[in-house]
Amino acid sequence: MRIALVSERFLPYTGGIELHVAALAQELQRAGEEPFVVTSESSPAISKTSRWSPSIPVRQFHSWLGCARALREIEPHVVHVHGARSPIAAIGGLVAHAQGLPVIFTPHCFYPKWNLKSWVKKTAFDFFLGKPLLRSAATIICLTKNDQCDALDLGARPERITLIPAPSVMPIPESLGPDPAWRQAHGLERFVLFVGRLAPAKRVDFLIRAMRELDLPDLQLVLVGPDDGSRTGLEHLARELGVSEKVRFLGRLSTDDLQSAYASCQLFVLPSDYEGQPVVLLEAMAHGRVVIASEAGGNSHIVRHGENGFLFPVGDLPAFCKLLRDCLTQDLTALGVRARQTVQETYTWPVVMPKIRSVYQEARRLRG
Repeated sequence: MRIALVSERFLPYTGGIELHVAALAQELQRAGEEPFVVTSESSPAISKTSRWSPSIPVRQFHSWLGCARALREIEPHVVHVHGARSPIAAIGGLVAHAQGLPVIFTPHCFYPKWNLKSWVKKTAFDFFLGKPLLRSAATIICLTKNDQCDALDLGARPERITLIPAPSVMPIPESLGPDPAWRQAHGLERFVLFVGRLAPAKRVDFLIRAMRELDLPDLQLVLVGPDDGSRTGLEHLARELGVSEKVRFLGRLSTDDLQSAYASCQLFVLPSDYEGQPVVLLEAMAHGRVVIASEAGGNSHIVRHGENGFLFPVGDLPAFCKLLRDCLTQDLTALGVRARQTVQETYTWPVVMPKIRSVYQEARRLRG
């Protein structure tokens, strides 16, 4: 079966959607399918990345006509578009529908309308492109019940929605335990880890303020991820609060280094204002790490408080600090084991791929 995977951006960009689409394409190829990636932003350098198989074609387009041409050339049996409120996803889905192709839509996350400007932009997008895409999709794959509720609010038909979580894109390590050489190379001992974009919605400033409140001399905060325009302000905040020596900005890391960071941290923390289904939680849990996450969005669909991790109310600094202190003084090995089991049982490609392929097959069958 030929499957066109449409994403606004693709590798070497390494956000959650880009990595998911790359992993999905490679897993489909391993399963004997014929995937194509259709995108507006990519680079020839992707063939040199460890996350990509150059045998899977990548087609780029920059307009409605370009998208239509790419789909006509590929002649896919199914078109799977990714990303809520993405112009490229909407264009890809609506063009495919106009060509009589079955469309599968995975929103990934409908982020809230934060302010008046955001409300105007997202409301306009939903009216002109979002709702038509939802109504034209043969199936909408929602990663969490939050996404399902948002899709229904925007006019999706209940019978066309199916819940299929996104797997971890990083392989589950066979062995667990810290990497002393990596710690030494980065001058680290006891640290908590955050992985994600340095963006306002991720609330990295919350973590820096927590370091001052905790006042634990031997504990460091390690921040991993690309700068989304906030790093300078965060560095200034750390200096202003007198904790700059405790906060380390490591930027992007290679896959091997990222795995070493997960394996070596005491705890993984994610204080975001909102999340879809964050892959970084799955990656940390797959390494047997105990996670402390805000109750925002999809976090509470992955983390079961006290069973495989901990949750705290969004923005509640005292609650977060208490949880962190408690975790640092307890043996949570058993909880880390359960966290790892959660990923193995629910969030791996062998578990998820048959469900996705079944959606494709049914959409193709109904289209005839």
